[in-house]
Amino acid sequence: MRRALRTHHEDIVAANAGLLSTLPNLDDLDDPTRTCWGCGNSGRGLLTRAHVVPARFGGRDEPVNYFLLCDFCHDEQPDAASREVQIEWLRGRESCRARHAPKVTRLLEWLQANGVDLDEANEYVRGSEIRAAIRSSSCSVHGVADTVVALVKQRFLRQPPFAAST
Repeated sequence: MRRALRTHHEDIVAANAGLLSTLPNLDDLDDPTRTCWGCGNSGRGLLTRAHVVPARFGGRDEPVNYFLLCDFCHDEQPDAASREVQIEWLRGRESCRARHAPKVTRLLEWLQANGVDLDEANEYVRGSEIRAAIRSSSCSVHGVADTVVALVKQRFLRQPPFAAST
């Protein structure tokens, strides 16, 4: 049976204060208790207390032994690597904004190529249907961009007129 962690996000931030200012995907305005230290995502979802040294290798429930990561970054974290290697990994992470920028660019190009009014598309993206789909989605934080792209394309896909029935 796993024991409950006692280390809180605020304690982890305080213990790693010197590190935080060196991470490229954390802005001065970001709340490091609510922003992934790897990719800078501050969107939906909770951050995971990611062990630097896993408990199975003797890692302790101490603030300095954790980073705060989204599920996506936690899955890619180099488990059991030294703290120094993991810090370099954090510093080399691509931001989620940079990762999703090409998807947004391709979506805008697709919308324009299909004659969609961009103001109408923007209104749809900010509407309740998209918010409801994202809330009910089981996808990771990073999967939200793919969900939005799919919903927008589905909504604005120009269907050919129905053929006359025979």
